[in-house]
Amino acid sequence: MPIRRDQIEAYERFAIRQAPAVPAPASCPSAQMVRPEERLTRPDPPASKPVREASVSGSAHLTAVLPIESLKMFQDCNSAIEQLAGTCKNLIQERDFWKVKATSAVTKKASQEEVAREDKRIEALRRLLAKELHPDMAKTASEESALRTKLFKQLWPEIDRIAKGQCAK
Repeated sequence: MPIRRDQIEAYERFAIRQAPAVPAPASCPSAQMVRPEERLTRPDPPASKPVREASVSGSAHLTAVLPIESLKMFQDCNSAIEQLAGTCKNLIQERDFWKVKATSAVTKKASQEEVAREDKRIEALRRLLAKELHPDMAKTASEESALRTKLFKQLWPEIDRIAKGQCAK
């Protein structure tokens, strides 16, 4: 935690006021020593951050406290950087996970669309073959009708198997 500017100014004022009072020269009768009760009191440290009392006072105290506070601030910044690095690493892993998931979803959708198109083509071909080969569609002699019936009975089970997604024999 950094030292605030108002804390530093308060401590500087305190250090200046804590200097021992020097008696005025005898030649100046109007000058007097500063009485202890007239000195201003030391300001209370902020409640949010306890301040360690050093054995030295005034500006020497600031000189002693600033390196310690700077080190604390440096350590706090380093720990914050480490936390941010860990969070960043987690976010990168999560981003990569969702990227892979999205890619697989797109691939899956594309393959489903391709299967749907293929199914439509197979159904169209099946209808065409049924229309052309079915014995009831023959408007000619009975010999051609018998030939169509035989051909339809041989081919139609294979066409059904292909339409269901199974391989032909």
